[in-house]
Amino acid sequence: MASGDGARVWFKDVEAVLVSRWRDSLSGAELAALAADLTELTTCLREERGILPPIYRCRGCQTNARAKVPVIHVGGMIFAAKRLGLISDTEVSRLQHLWGRHSASERRAAARNKIRPRELQKQPASHRGCH
Repeated sequence: MASGDGARVWFKDVEAVLVSRWRDSLSGAELAALAADLTELTTCLREERGILPPIYRCRGCQTNARAKVPVIHVGGMIFAAKRLGLISDTEVSRLQHLWGRHSASERRAAARNKIRPRELQKQPASHRGCH
């Protein structure tokens, strides 16, 4: 394991998938699906390479524990697309606004159906393999 890989989220393989699957016309639901796919790929890469999350020390109880496995959020994915030169600053603003509207409508739909927002994220993921 290379130095810093424990805290790394954006591996070169994950960036390559983002570049290959990025389109200018992604909807809010497609942004969420792409972020979930990239998170799954990151998790698979970590497992294949034996990369564990970093260890942190809890200030409250003074114990050492592993950090949670990082998740790729839509906002972070938008900034990664900007960093990789896929979108401009104007497009970043447009996509953040689009994502904000989409996630707000998801929360409203969840409230109507009496589903807590966290339960929306716990939908069963199909196993697509690590490649």
